[in-house]
Amino acid sequence: MYYEDYHIRFAQCAVEFHYAFEKTTQRKVDDYNRFKNEKTKPLSVPKRGGKRKAESSNSSTNPNEPPAKLQQTKLFRTVAVVSQTEVDQLVTSYVVKGMHPLSVVEEPAFVEFVTGLCPSANVMSRRTLGRRVDDV
Repeated sequence: MYYEDYHIRFAQCAVEFHYAFEKTTQRKVDDYNRFKNEKTKPLSVPKRGGKRKAESSNSSTNPNEPPAKLQQTKLFRTVAVVSQTEVDQLVTSYVVKGMHPLSVVEEPAFVEFVTGLCPSANVMSRRTLGRRVDDV
């Protein structure tokens, strides 16, 4: 009796496995055929130059002539180099004209602001700023 139950359960598992294997194999064949059919289709290439047209002073109507070369839009403007002397003068002017305390140059936000605008610049100390204010 035990042998027969085991044999029947084994047969059931074999049938279930065979069904799952056929289903998986058929799915793989379907995927392969779909890929093969898509591969043989010609690729659709979008047409270039849709809405944007070249801006040129010598616009010609000759279709055989290549269009004028487009210029890439610049995302960043070039930054002028500012010397350390100019940075010191501007900081001194900011503090004097705005009547800010001399300790403003030691605040991390102000240091970050100045170095963000001119990475090569060093912010002067509070004592140096006090001496420069006396000279002005």
